[in-house]
Amino acid sequence: MEEDNLSARDVLEKVYLSLKGDREEIVFEKNCLCEIANDSDWHRIRVGYSIYRFYFLLEEKNKKWAVSFGKKGGGYPADFFDCDIAAIEIRDDNLKIVELFQKNTYLFNSLLFAFSSGEFATREDGFFGEKVANMIPELKRFIVEEAKIMEDVYTLNFLPMKTSFVRYDQRIVPHIVNDFKKILFDSW
Repeated sequence: MEEDNLSARDVLEKVYLSLKGDREEIVFEKNCLCEIANDSDWHRIRVGYSIYRFYFLLEEKNKKWAVSFGKKGGGYPADFFDCDIAAIEIRDDNLKIVELFQKNTYLFNSLLFAFSSGEFATREDGFFGEKVANMIPELKRFIVEEAKIMEDVYTLNFLPMKTSFVRYDQRIVPHIVNDFKKILFDSW
């Protein structure tokens, strides 16, 4: 059924909540802003951010990760971006988690992020790099509706106008959760 289909944001929110389970969610004192795009020049500043508001600690097999869900914010340079799930390994309990997350510029520690079109991506040169990049092609089998684009109409920031976005089968959520757990706990 169509109402069972999920947007990319729905998918990542459900993955985040599934990973969190009944663990305590900790709120950052101030929103944690991480630069993901910058179109500033000598006379103006235009920056896009992934904004993290809370996180939880995920511990297993002698590893501890802080995991957070980020959403687009700031200026138009971030318009291509929608949301992400970032994970940072905690090796020293004396470090402030917010300072660790603030280093997630340009989604370096993001497991997976969603473009505004609904497509998923990762940074191949990021912390999780190849491990996540290898799983992305497999996610395409969960697509139930491709994005529709008006090729001859453009937005003010010169992106093609989208009339609908990628939608996914809900079975993608446990699939990503299992992959993330393997990546976080079994592959190091």
